[in-house]
Amino acid sequence: MKNIFLSVFLLILSIPENTFSQASGEPEKNNSISSINNDNFRVTNEYEMDVESFLGMFDGVISEELIYSIDENLPENLVVINYGVGDFDGDGKLDVAVSLRDETCTGKCYKVMLMINDEDMAYKTVGELYADWKDTPYDVGFNIEDGLCLITYREGEKWKSSYYRYNNSTGLRRVNMELTE
Repeated sequence: MKNIFLSVFLLILSIPENTFSQASGEPEKNNSISSINNDNFRVTNEYEMDVESFLGMFDGVISEELIYSIDENLPENLVVINYGVGDFDGDGKLDVAVSLRDETCTGKCYKVMLMINDEDMAYKTVGELYADWKDTPYDVGFNIEDGLCLITYREGEKWKSSYYRYNNSTGLRRVNMELTE
């Protein structure tokens, strides 16, 4: 029995660390500086991911038409910082939350877009809000499960979290949740 566990452990250690992808995630840090230039708009940050890399994460997961519809929902001239994938409208299909930096963002603030998979035909943006970060751009994060989208962010020194749920009759609404230990 010990030999089986040892064999599995050694096999896992031999797999390169970037072999596995994540459904909610951070892009790999690239130590090069990326930038977007459009008149007076410029972004530079080692945490950024271009739109093509972000959309490429969906290859083989959803159809090309759905990937295209995500792209159609995104604003022009942006960089993706973080994203989450899961079902927050309760229909069993993959919905998307993404934090990004575009022309509307200033300082340590990101736009957060919430998109639902509408009948496997297209993605539809159901919410846009702004969230602040303090120490790292990954302060704005997501967890999507059990029909809820949790967004974490910073307000000064305090960590904040907001829960959102979407349904066709009431639209996107913030859900008040009390954390229990």
